[in-house]
Amino acid sequence: MVTIDKDGRVQRIQGQAHPWKPSIPKAPHGQLALAYVAQTWKVHDKPEVISTAIHAISMTEIQAMRQAISELYDFVAEERLKNDANSRDPAAKKGLFVDPFFDDDMRDNGLEQTAAIVDQCLQLPIAVTVVDTGPVETSHPPSKEINFGFKLLVE
Repeated sequence: MVTIDKDGRVQRIQGQAHPWKPSIPKAPHGQLALAYVAQTWKVHDKPEVISTAIHAISMTEIQAMRQAISELYDFVAEERLKNDANSRDPAAKKGLFVDPFFDDDMRDNGLEQTAAIVDQCLQLPIAVTVVDTGPVETSHPPSKEINFGFKLLVE
């Protein structure tokens, strides 16, 4: 590790060598770490220097970052408003028609509607045929129900 103190003296502090898990030293009190030096001790490898120095950012760059963040917040808020408006007013967007099936108001009244919307789910049509089966004989005592002798056949 390479450090610098308050008087400007640069020092190199050695870590603990190990074949597969070397330890990196900590900067002593009053010293500022500038870089780590990684050395493999192989014949053709040069030591690798990794900078850890603190980089100063100008106030102009900080102000530009603040402006970009503010613009991002505005963009996110605008997209949320668009999504909210689209969910309230679904229609054809980019060639696609979307119907949330809240009710029948988006259906084409000019065509016969054979499907049903139940609990915001489009259901296939049910064909119902009523067949007269004649009088129905009952062996139980008469009740207040009226029996017309019809059966419901669902196809």
